Amino acid sequence: MLLDNKQAIVIDVREPEETSFGIIQGALLLPMSVMNHNRALFEKEISAIPKDKTIVVYCASGRRAQLVGIEVEKLGHKVLSLGAFSSWVDAGLPVTTK
Repeated sequence: MLLDNKQAIVIDVREPEETSFGIIQGALLLPMSVMNHNRALFEKEISAIPKDKTIVVYCASGRRAQLVGIEVEKLGHKVLSLGAFSSWVDAGLPVTTK
């Protein structure tokens, strides 16, 4: 699995107030609002990730993850959309609270 081998970086694109139930263990919180309202910061955060890492994005339903994924791909990264956070939780996979 990509995450087990540290070949991927997971990014949660939900807003901070949406994370009260937790985030995927080890995920970076980079809300979609940053992409929309502070593009320079968004691009700086993404450019700090090595291009040999796959970026896995997720949100509450999958829609924002798909939109952010498109923009991350434009910056030269390989992207996979995990979709909804609830799918991860329902599968019993590791979650942490911040």
